[in-house]
Amino acid sequence: MGGLGSILRTSAVSRAIRQINSRAGIHWFTHSRGADLLRYVPGVIPVDVEANSVEQYGDLVSKLDVLVNFESSAQAKPVVAQAQRVAGYALNKQGKFYGVRPHADRFQRLQIDDAFRLGNQQTMQEVLLDSVGLGHIEPWYDVALTESNRVEAENIVDAAFDGKPPTELLGVNIGTSVNGRFRRWPTESFVELTKTLAASYPEQGIMVLSGPEDDEVRTQFTEKVVAPAPNVAILPNRVEIGNFIGILSKLSVLVTSNTFALHAARSQDLPVVTFEGPLPPQEMELGTRDILLGPKLDCGPCYSKCTQLTPAKCMYEIKPSEVAEQVDSLIRN
Repeated sequence: MGGLGSILRTSAVSRAIRQINSRAGIHWFTHSRGADLLRYVPGVIPVDVEANSVEQYGDLVSKLDVLVNFESSAQAKPVVAQAQRVAGYALNKQGKFYGVRPHADRFQRLQIDDAFRLGNQQTMQEVLLDSVGLGHIEPWYDVALTESNRVEAENIVDAAFDGKPPTELLGVNIGTSVNGRFRRWPTESFVELTKTLAASYPEQGIMVLSGPEDDEVRTQFTEKVVAPAPNVAILPNRVEIGNFIGILSKLSVLVTSNTFALHAARSQDLPVVTFEGPLPPQEMELGTRDILLGPKLDCGPCYSKCTQLTPAKCMYEIKPSEVAEQVDSLIRN
């Protein structure tokens, strides 16, 4: 029921369930945007609790063999309350969430005890799988795009470059969700990086990506870039989720903050250069080719509870020249 990045990351759990029982029917309770994304997660039936009240699904919930719950929100309570058996977080007699296994207790403590969380060395996908007794299964994203997504992605790229797209494309994702604003790299840094990449790689296309919550950032970026180089294309904010992932699959490298685009890129095995300051970097699902910059300040991770006079100062400490060097290393290797 959380952000799209969290939902995509949690597809590791539905993937593990399908590995154990390929005939399992998986209903995923989420919101409208989550339902749009889950169309591309195999074996999953999205249940949009925004479109209809949870009470309307009482009959479905009561018939589930088990409800795998990672939520401790008020929105999840009526779902959990109607379930016969629960893995992850259940409700006690006082209506409070608790972990039904020791690993689930540990997961819950990670959410509320920052000092304890500092000692965690698992990725969040590993934590999720462990908390419901599936830690023996290797974590990975579960995404299946359609041929239509690939065709539409090609059309979007063609249109962005007036029908003459370069053969190699680099991606720069400039936004995050509103909730992830402390993880957002400054717009000025993205502008400088984009100009540097455009000048350094004139034969390659620079795709500037953003999301539906990034209108303000996108406007700032467009104003500061002024006249983009001919090899820079700024894509629309609102690209259908499957088509967005399809565009990522066409890139050779993506520069992005820790947001949905990072998880979408990882699902396509696309190398990324990413940054982190507020959250523990060890929790990120990064591959051997991925490059992480930060955290730069001793106050991190702060779990987005910034105490600096300049909010998100740690992200300002990551310089565009550093990022450009790392992009170059990925391109050359």
